[in-house]
Amino acid sequence: MDGRGQHWALWLYDWSRYNRDAFLAQPGLLTQFLEGVITAEVIAENVDAILGLLVRQGFTILEANAAYELVTWLALGNAVSTIRERKGVKAGRTLADAHKAVIAHSEPNELPYFRSLFTEIQGVGREPFHAQIATVLCGIAVQQDLDWKPIRSLLDDAPADRPQAKGPTRLPRS
Repeated sequence: MDGRGQHWALWLYDWSRYNRDAFLAQPGLLTQFLEGVITAEVIAENVDAILGLLVRQGFTILEANAAYELVTWLALGNAVSTIRERKGVKAGRTLADAHKAVIAHSEPNELPYFRSLFTEIQGVGREPFHAQIATVLCGIAVQQDLDWKPIRSLLDDAPADRPQAKGPTRLPRS
């Protein structure tokens, strides 16, 4: 993924999707990441490139790092949640089944917000990753004292199934 000329929000959107998709495609990478098999040197090269892109677009180094970490951790957390759900489905017990069981074993006046959430999610589903990352990027824009509405429009125009880069992601050095 080449960051030249690309808006920072769109680049971070692509970066977060690339990370999420890599962990989903190869769940063993998550274990390697947690165990430190993915070396600090590999991580440092990517972080340096990302920080450079963000700094060139007006972020301070600390703001750039905070934005990078936020989108990376959202991607990682979403991947963990999705992997967990997939394992439940393979085992024959979906997350919805688990939630139904919790509700069935609780008193009718217990867990009112959990019950409400469960009912709503059954009707409309959970917020997709595309929407989650858009919310985070709009928040970063607000922190940067930027108008978030153009960021939202830019991301709305980026389809959720946007093609992802293959292989290691590295930005060219400027």
